[in-house]
Formats: sequence, structure tokens, C-alpha cells
Amino acid sequence: QYTVSVWVVSNGQQSTNTNGMGNVCPSIPIEVSSEVTKRELTVNWLKTDGHDDPDEYEITINSPQMKKTVGGDKRTVQFTGLTPGKRYDISVVAKVSSPECFSVAAT
Repeated sequence: QYTVSVWVVSNGQQSTNTNGMGNVCPSIPIEVSSEVTKRELTVNWLKTDGHDDPDEYEITINSPQMKKTVGGDKRTVQFTGLTPGKRYDISVVAKVSSPECFSVAAT
């Protein structure tokens, strides 16, 4: 989170400042990969160097939609009970708490 202050200076006079606050979004999860066994799917990812960990990651697979949330320091999650031979699309979302701000990587 950061604060920006703005004021006007004219003819040696300075107005009162106005402050605004903003949030820095987490970087996109990178190098998202998966490992598959008969009924399990393990999803792995990395965070971009030089960025703080997000508050959490939300990992979703479809058909049927399954979602797991893990802490921002985690880089892997496992889904079990899947149907062999079925295609699963994966999304990994890095989230920070307030206001909602997120970055998405998908494979």
C-alpha cells in the first residue's frame, strides 16, 4: 500500500495537500505447471523475483469446478479424486486483501 500527496504551489503560496491511497498488485504467478497421475493433479508455480508474497493464492480447475486457497508463501497445491482422461483447465490467482486486487496466470 502506498500514499500519494498532491498540493499546488503558485506565487510562493502552497495549498493544503490532498492524500490518496493505493495498493500495489501482486505479480503474476509464473511458470505454472502440473503433474498428473491417474486421479490426482498437482499444480506448481513460482512468483516473480523482487515482489512480496501475496496474501493468498486461489487455484481453480474446471469440469467440475474445484477451488483451493493457499497462503501466499505456498507454491504448490494438489487436487484429488479426478476423472482419468478428462481435460482440466487450471488458473492460479494471486490475491491481496483490500481492496480486491489480483493477478492471474493460467495453463
